[in-house]
Amino acid sequence: MSSRWKGRVYLVAMDSGSLFDAEDAGLVKAVSVGEEVLFAAVPPGRYLAQLKSDFDGKGVQGRAVVVIPGQESTVLFSDGDEEPVFLTGQVEFGGGSLIGAKLSLSSTRWESKPGYLVVRLDDDGRFEGRLPYPGTYSARIDSSFGRLHKATISLDSGVQELSIQIPSVNICGNVKTAEGRPVLGAEVHARSVSRTVETMWTDRFMSAETDREGHFCLAVPLGGEYRLSTGGANEFRQGPSWNRYAEASLIVSAAADAEVELVLEEPATASGRVLDLDGSPARASIYAKRRDMPGAEWAQAGYSGEDGQYEARFLGRGPLYLVARVERNGLQPRSSQIVAVDLSRDGPGARIDFQLHPAAYVIVEALGAGQDLQAVRAEARSRCEFGEIDLPISSGNNHRLQYEQKLGPLPVGDYVIVAEDVEGKQYSWTGEVSGGRSVQRETLEAR
Repeated sequence: MSSRWKGRVYLVAMDSGSLFDAEDAGLVKAVSVGEEVLFAAVPPGRYLAQLKSDFDGKGVQGRAVVVIPGQESTVLFSDGDEEPVFLTGQVEFGGGSLIGAKLSLSSTRWESKPGYLVVRLDDDGRFEGRLPYPGTYSARIDSSFGRLHKATISLDSGVQELSIQIPSVNICGNVKTAEGRPVLGAEVHARSVSRTVETMWTDRFMSAETDREGHFCLAVPLGGEYRLSTGGANEFRQGPSWNRYAEASLIVSAAADAEVELVLEEPATASGRVLDLDGSPARASIYAKRRDMPGAEWAQAGYSGEDGQYEARFLGRGPLYLVARVERNGLQPRSSQIVAVDLSRDGPGARIDFQLHPAAYVIVEALGAGQDLQAVRAEARSRCEFGEIDLPISSGNNHRLQYEQKLGPLPVGDYVIVAEDVEGKQYSWTGEVSGGRSVQRETLEAR
């Protein structure tokens, strides 16, 4: 019996994702390897039983697949005859950042020898952890940029030193003004626009800052196409820097080290008026999202005053989605229709008026039983001419395999909201967003 394996036990239905927690039910407080755990009042079906360690905080330490026929059943966790794997190692990623990255290892023989480990890398890429069995494991490395690397590795019993090299490419270049002057301190972002290495999601980015000569250099995972742009952390930058920076972007094929040049543009503007439900002027926030950059995030670009008049400024002159929203505390949320504009075609000083409609926030959650369920984005498509909305779904409480995100506020109407996990499995909800309440909660079901 091993004290390192003392922890809490959960049963997760592999079909519906329903969760049963033995501790919450008051049946057991903790278990160790070799102990039997009783679950009562559990419907018949196929379940994934998990022993989550409370000793070292490294997540799920034991798993077993069980079939419950309908009467009282027991689940036994055991080390077996094989020695565990004590893992140490380092991940190397050229000049790329690994801050906040994590390594996930999952057994390829899940039915007979379930083993799983998720460990966060330190700033130097080093890690350590424990796996219950030797054997073959699927390794994944994820960061705020998305999936950086995937590989299959073999591990023996005992202490193992593992070194993982992420194939990378350097993208270097210069940022200049239209007059040819170098720009000091410009932030340059590289976003993936193709799904490679299982994928780097396009709402994430790598970044670097230019030196006195306007030069920058950053590392990205090898393979795929990237869009480079200058500007702040958000796609739309506000404040004094508006007069100094604008966006410039291009596609780079990362098959080898690349050299690029970014030439800054002046910011584009849009102005107009926001009207409330009764036609009176409304104070609202103006949000914008790039249409030519899938996965780009909504960001505030301006706001209207007491007279309903606004002026919004954007980096670049490309195609955008614009929307006006009222989200102040104590007020029923309201939102305009989503307007599609192309400032390169409609002009840098386009005039766009907004009419507000009743709206509601929608909290969606996706439930599933697989260890790879990581809902990463959702699309809401309205059949009431409100356009298309792309928003991320972020992971929630990992051991409960539950993921949720607050969307909106969305104008009232009929919607289909779709989420996708890393294996390509989709989850969806179809229904009506009503304006009778400010927040409504919906569950995404497997399609």
